[in-house]
Amino acid sequence: GFPSFYNGLAFEVITIGLSEAYRTGLIDPAFPELEVGDLHPGGEHFDPLGLADTFDLDEMKVAEIKHARLSMLAWLGFLSQAVATNCDNPFGFGSETWPSYIDGAVGPFANWQAHLANPVSENVWKYIGLESTAGYV
Repeated sequence: GFPSFYNGLAFEVITIGLSEAYRTGLIDPAFPELEVGDLHPGGEHFDPLGLADTFDLDEMKVAEIKHARLSMLAWLGFLSQAVATNCDNPFGFGSETWPSYIDGAVGPFANWQAHLANPVSENVWKYIGLESTAGYV
């Protein structure tokens, strides 16, 4: 379908390439207020919502880093869940099958629903081979 992967890739390579060429000075800047080598997207004082006056900027920088790290950890959890519940090996090493949601792999929401329905048996211990012997609740 449109946009195909290659159309999207070509668009991204061109747009990112142009922005990097502007940033490094290979091409004249499209906006005269931007200086060559300016590392701030939109210019150093780009703040259309006026948030720099409302919040402490140094605190917000630290909060952004913390949130980014937390989101990376959450994404790792999604990937780990997909491998643990859909591969023939819970850690994915030497696995013959890999998760494909198109082919019907169980996703995180379905795993969460199964865990809520039966928290004693449907948990991480089941997938690493230490299944609970308590049975169903």
